[in-house]
Amino acid sequence: MSQVIDRSVPSIDTLNLGHTFAIVLAVITGFIHLYLGLGFGGPKLILAGVGFLAGSGLFLAGVKRRWLYGLAIPYTIIQLLLWVEMGQPFIRFGLVDKFVQILFILLCGYLLITDRS
Repeated sequence: MSQVIDRSVPSIDTLNLGHTFAIVLAVITGFIHLYLGLGFGGPKLILAGVGFLAGSGLFLAGVKRRWLYGLAIPYTIIQLLLWVEMGQPFIRFGLVDKFVQILFILLCGYLLITDRS
């Protein structure tokens, strides 16, 4: 059975610019969701924000990166589709967040193809 956590490679020591940018994008969208969820009483937004932040934490903790990229892409696409289906609430924050999420999806796709760690 394959290990989910790769203890042989110190994750933080092997971060490159793409990894760092992906973490920054995930944290930005995570905090936007938390801000909106806590400020406007949206438990679904809070859960979405926690998901992005938890994914960043798992990445830094050494969970296999390709596994996380593969989960992050559909998770983020679902966020985009739900926002559209809900009628694009919080339009100013939403547009910024969706721009960040599109960059995140593209970067995760690139990393999924190129990152062999």
